[in-house]
Amino acid sequence: MRKKIKLIILLSIISMLIISCSQQKPKSKPKKSKIPSKFTSVVLNTNQTINDLEEFYLKRKKETQKKKQKKEKQKKKKQKEKNKKQNPSKKEKTWNKIEKKIKKIHQDWNSYETESKLDGKKLNKIEQKLNDLTEVATQKKILISLWKANQFHLNLAKLYNKYDAKIGIKKKIIAYTRKIVYLTWLDESKNKKLADINKLKNLVSDLKVKIKTKNKKKIKEVNKAVKDLEIAVKQDTTKVIKIKSDLIKTKIKNLKT
Repeated sequence: MRKKIKLIILLSIISMLIISCSQQKPKSKPKKSKIPSKFTSVVLNTNQTINDLEEFYLKRKKETQKKKQKKEKQKKKKQKEKNKKQNPSKKEKTWNKIEKKIKKIHQDWNSYETESKLDGKKLNKIEQKLNDLTEVATQKKILISLWKANQFHLNLAKLYNKYDAKIGIKKKIIAYTRKIVYLTWLDESKNKKLADINKLKNLVSDLKVKIKTKNKKKIKEVNKAVKDLEIAVKQDTTKVIKIKSDLIKTKIKNLKT
């Protein structure tokens, strides 16, 4: 009889536990906010502006080098007249293209500000970076425009934490990689570039934690490329710095998260 009572009690407890467990709802994962289309457009146009400015700067640099290498066979008057006929129209077309993109960035940014629920002060600080870019682009300063555009892009990358942290880290890696190249072109100190190398290393480590296991090997390749960039910075080899930075950007863009 006692055994039967014990068995009944035991079965009652088990059935209560089963009911209790079935009533507990599994915790749902927090939903990520959808990336707004206007924010995506701002990022896309900022990247295109940076690429246009980079291409423009490198083209102008080549032209300057060729002029230095030329023997002074022609008279100064003829050279000046040639420059007036050929160069200004090409330059103006490039600047017009860049200024149109910046105008589009402003339009999309204003739309994003209206839709976004982010802190107003934070958005104003980022917008100031865009205003700085607009100002120097109006003055047609190529290298400083590149610098300002990349600073704006870096601030946009930080906003990705609200939408997709992995994309945000990738964008930051690209921005810091570009920054190292621009610091080189601006003849800034080696210490500034090495400080950004350390930021790159930390970002790559953060990305490694967040990506899928099957992509860990590709992260090792990125790490190796960052180390190669560090060596190039220490040796102060401008061309190698650009090559290694392009390699990092390509690997990061191709890395699936």
